[in-house]
Formats: sequence, C-alpha cells, structure tokens
Amino acid sequence: GGEAALLLALRRCPLLFGLGEAQLLECASKSRVRILAPGELVVKTGDVGESMFIVLKGLVRCMVGEKEVKRIYKGQCFGEVAIYAQRTYHINQEHPTLLRGVDNTSLLSLMMRTADIVCVEDSTFIELEWEPMRAFFETCPRAVYNLQRLATTRLEEAAANGSAHALVALEALNGLQPLVSSGLLRTVTPEDAAHVVEELPANAFWCPRGRRLIKQGEAGDSLFVVLSGLFSCVLNGREVRQFGPGSMFGEVAVCARLARRSEGCMPKSARTDRLLQGLSQCLIRTADVVCAEEGRVFEFKASVLEVAAMWSRRITFNLFAYGKEKLREAIMNGSKDAKAAMERSEENVSVDDLLEITGKMLRVDETRDPDYSEAP
Repeated sequence: GGEAALLLALRRCPLLFGLGEAQLLECASKSRVRILAPGELVVKTGDVGESMFIVLKGLVRCMVGEKEVKRIYKGQCFGEVAIYAQRTYHINQEHPTLLRGVDNTSLLSLMMRTADIVCVEDSTFIELEWEPMRAFFETCPRAVYNLQRLATTRLEEAAANGSAHALVALEALNGLQPLVSSGLLRTVTPEDAAHVVEELPANAFWCPRGRRLIKQGEAGDSLFVVLSGLFSCVLNGREVRQFGPGSMFGEVAVCARLARRSEGCMPKSARTDRLLQGLSQCLIRTADVVCAEEGRVFEFKASVLEVAAMWSRRITFNLFAYGKEKLREAIMNGSKDAKAAMERSEENVSVDDLLEITGKMLRVDETRDPDYSEAP
C-alpha cells in the first residue's frame, strides 16, 4: 500500500539511516507527496530552499547552468542542503558577525538552491519541509549527523561543478563558531559575545571512531562541543543518548567547578555541607562518552569558561541551565550519582537550590549587565 511504500522509501533515505521505526513514522507524519510531469521544475537555482525530496517514482536531472551534472533515480534524495541551511541559519542568526573569515551575509547563501532539478518523466516525490521537521532534528542527533554529511557532500559536488553559491556556502560552514551552535552565547550581547570568542582559547581536534572522550567515574574539568561527527553516551554499559553536530556534553562537571566558588552567595543560615558534598559528586563523570562516527570536537576547560562567565552573566545562566538539564536527564537514565547530587533535605542546601540562584554566583560588573537577574 501507499503507507508501506512511503515507510520503505524513508527507511532507505540516507538522511534517515540508523533511525528507529518510531522516528520513521514521525517523519512520515510530517511529509507530503507531490506529483510532477516531465519538464516541470522541482527546485530552481537561486531560490530559497525550505524542503528536501525523496524520489518515490520517476527520474529527474540535476542541472548547473546548461550542464547536466547527474540524474537522480527512484529511491534517491536531493535538496538536503536546504534543510541543513535552514537549521544552520536559525541556530547562528543571533550572532552572524561571529562567523570566522566571512561576512555576515554568508549564512543567507546557505539557504539558496545551487542547481535546477527537472523531471525527465512523470515523477512522484516525498517532500520533507523544514518547519514541520524542525522539532524532529532537535531530538534526533543521528539525523543531524546524517544531514550534515549529506549536505556537505552535496555542496562539495556542486562546487566542483562550478557552483558559486556552493563555494560561498562552504566558506560559511567553515566559519561557524562552536560556542554559538552550543547555545552558550544565547542572549549574550553582540559586544560581549565577540569579546568572549576572541579571547577564549579552545582545543579543536579530530576524533576517530571508538575514542572515549569522557570516562565514567573520573573527575572532569572541561566540556566538549561537537562540530561534526556523532558521539554515544553510555551509562553502565547501556547507550542512553547521542550527541550530534552542535551538541554539548560535559557541562555538569564544569558547572560544579564554577559553583564551588559560590558558597558565600547562600543565606548565612543555610547548611551547605550537603551542597559541597553534592558538588564534589558532580565533578565525577556519570557516564562514558565514546565517538560513534568520526568528527571534529572543541574542548573548553573550566578555567577558560570561568573567565567567559565573568564577562557575561548570561553565559553563566546558559551553562547552568544546560547543566541542570543534564543532571535531571542522568537521573531519568538511572544515575545514582546524579540523584544523590540533586537531593535536598529540610536543613541542607542542595545542588538543585544552587542552580536556581546562579545569578549570584560570579562577581561581574553589574553596570555592564544590569538585567543579569533575568534568566534567558
């Protein structure tokens, strides 16, 4: 039937490789079917792209100018660059001037189609549009990893065939800032963000498959931002989640190191022995993180992030919001260490209490950031 054919086509699509049945069904519910005649344009060079296509039936040709560069057959897909471009643009649009080596209009070039796609015969397509798929990518790191690989490959192919749009788009991708994609600079003023990016040293490296970046039970003093690749979070021998491009992990230990300075911010009547014990537990990694698909990673040390947090309170808010989320996620996944760290009693102040008052944690010049008390 039609639904079975739709699911089969989605399962074979490279964008959705490695996804489970429930995720495929979710994609199917967000898709629509289009039928076009020979000679009709599916996409046009220079148009803003907002969707990708899977050929369910028929045949199309890919044209760069007057040159046919390839044909796309039943079961194959095209237009992934548009979805990737939309996602990248929305993540980075708050700080476009932080792109390295390119001007602030380069992100827009990511959204433009780099070729004409024309039907050779009667053709049927599955169309996946950005807006319906937006939330899906937020919860599916494997799909983000697949998307980045496919889009980069398509852009490199288009650039090799003479597409100026593709060349500019690749330059923009190479200029993305990891701190922006991680969310740490969300709501940070442009001036502060520029200063932090300029002054903050990061260790960037290529990570091969199988390398363990974080070991359960060891003390941590850094966080990692994934620029490319896919990483598996393993708790007591069981994979509990994955981290794809733009994801961040390891922030709980960094939060704990920064928070150890904040005991003086608590009410004088509060007992903090439980808090200090909890912070010590948070310094210990609660899971392994292993590279599942090779890629590039940025490592930021706690001492470096402390300087950034002192420059802007909003970075502190963002960092601790993510740390609190990860602690609660670890509890849901059965981590006894995370549960112990978040426990509170009637007399004692817990880590959870501390994370609620992060606005008082680090000493900052309040004249530069008068509304620091408003969480982003």
